[in-house]
Amino acid sequence: MGYVQSLFGIFSGAFVFWLLFVRRATKPGKLIRRRRLTPENYEYNMVRATIPLRSSGNLLRFVRHLSNTWIGRLILNPKTKRALHYNMLHNYVIEDHPTYEPVMPASEPSEARNPLEIDLNYLIQPERKESHDFKFRTVSDFYHAYRSGKVTPEDIAECVMEDVEKTEQMKPRMRMLAEYDVEDVYKMARESTIRINNKKPLSIFDGIPVVIKEELAVKPYHLRSGTTFLGRDPVKEESTIAAKLRAGGAVIIGVANMHEVGLGVTGMNISASGTARNPYNPHHYPGGSSSGSGACVAAGLCPIAIGTDGGGSVRIPSTLCGIVGLKPTHGRWSRHGTMPLCRTVSVAGPMTTCVQDTAMLLEFLAGEDPLDSATWHQPTLTIGDLQPKSLSGLKIGIDWKHFRDANAEIVAECEKAVVYLEKQGAELVAINIPECEEMRMAHCLLISTEMHSFLQEAYRDNLCDFVGDTALVLGLASSANAVEYINANKQRTRTIHFLKQIFKQVDVIICPGCGITAPRIQPGDLKYGVNDTGMIIDIMRFSPLANLTGIPGLVVPVGYDAKNLPIGLQIMGPWWEEDRLLRVGAVAERMLAKKHQPQVYFDVLKEAMSSP
Repeated sequence: MGYVQSLFGIFSGAFVFWLLFVRRATKPGKLIRRRRLTPENYEYNMVRATIPLRSSGNLLRFVRHLSNTWIGRLILNPKTKRALHYNMLHNYVIEDHPTYEPVMPASEPSEARNPLEIDLNYLIQPERKESHDFKFRTVSDFYHAYRSGKVTPEDIAECVMEDVEKTEQMKPRMRMLAEYDVEDVYKMARESTIRINNKKPLSIFDGIPVVIKEELAVKPYHLRSGTTFLGRDPVKEESTIAAKLRAGGAVIIGVANMHEVGLGVTGMNISASGTARNPYNPHHYPGGSSSGSGACVAAGLCPIAIGTDGGGSVRIPSTLCGIVGLKPTHGRWSRHGTMPLCRTVSVAGPMTTCVQDTAMLLEFLAGEDPLDSATWHQPTLTIGDLQPKSLSGLKIGIDWKHFRDANAEIVAECEKAVVYLEKQGAELVAINIPECEEMRMAHCLLISTEMHSFLQEAYRDNLCDFVGDTALVLGLASSANAVEYINANKQRTRTIHFLKQIFKQVDVIICPGCGITAPRIQPGDLKYGVNDTGMIIDIMRFSPLANLTGIPGLVVPVGYDAKNLPIGLQIMGPWWEEDRLLRVGAVAERMLAKKHQPQVYFDVLKEAMSSP
């Protein structure tokens, strides 16, 4: 017996010695060398999530807790990362140099411009006759009503704020605004009314109601970004975008609700502001993270809104709410005064009811800002003809495998839009976008790690206050390492290179706006949140390319599914060429001759005109 014990002791000691001093703590793994590719060397490889579990309510609460225990860190999180391909870039050997911010300097950068000196009257549409067919109200509609004296900004402000109160009495509550100050709104509207009556408007936006996402600093509100624990004090200095709109006389009716810290695509929020609802069906999500901005425009409370887009957060809610949304070129709009959640992939962008208004807002807010170096390299924005008779000479690139990687109803409606554009003279060119899955995971890793870096203190001190899916993503991001982060930026370089080659062949790239229509809000979602990886990937399937590389992307509504939920088409183009997107988008939106009215909609202009 003693002999056996001695032998066991020798082997145990040898094993411990081997474990401590011989065995490598990290296996070298199989390194994958990425060869230099051209768009012709292609295999579509974007995958769907391999985690079918949808968790919400107490189950999600338990998973959130478990992921932050030692068991979660050692077993659950590594398995989740492998299933999501989150660490797929770890063993890549990429020769390309990393690109840490997708700013493409123009050969002739523009100079700083005063937005009040920009003449945008050429974008005002002729006054429309009243029709029985549903039409969203536009900036031009308000412009003509103000100038003709039919209504005043005060009249509109009163109707808007009354309608906001109505949305809070509905069942379910729409929860589109996070904060608003009725007296401050009336004050801005009174001042605007005086200017317009004296024929001294500050800009074409004077008196136009607008909402701004809670991710941008706006006086007198808080900069909470959809939480209860950030921005505890009111804003003292406004964002450049809010300051420009205020200087132009726009009536800021409040800060819009959003998906918590912007790290999600449904609009889910369990904080005091609640989850915004989709005006087309209040039992469905509006999309995120600029959920309140999209919902306010679709519900008719304002014709224009400001969102931010780090992973489709302007384009997704615009698509799911049936409106127009633009992610501008990285560096086209100033980021000053925007919460720096993920600065290398995120930009602010317009959300409107028509392409014409998108062009107005884009040009008004574009230009160099001394407070944001990313804006110093842009060329002067020029808006061409938005009413072209044809698209003759324009080449549209489509990666058909990627294009059709969506819900069947979406593919069918978007293919109808492609046929329509071809009939307008555009030439269709089949293209290949290489390394789609690597591109998607590079974006996923960058946006999550940049957010985790900014939210480290909040994640440590307020973990239980985060919605479940946000906490899980931040937990995964906390385990990312330097190799993965640098490789993600090297992948950005590769994808930019691919796009440069593709844009030598085509003028724009077209694909669906989202892979599915607005998901239904399930029981239990609104208490602790929801984590549905498959749904998230499907919603944002077509979004990361523009964020990772900095190119602009525009979505316009082109149809509806069997449940009357909107379907959008996305148009992407080269850096600084937003005018191309707007030209194609203006033609594409004509295809939808008859828009469907949302279930929750307020025609504030008609209300103001008919009030005694």
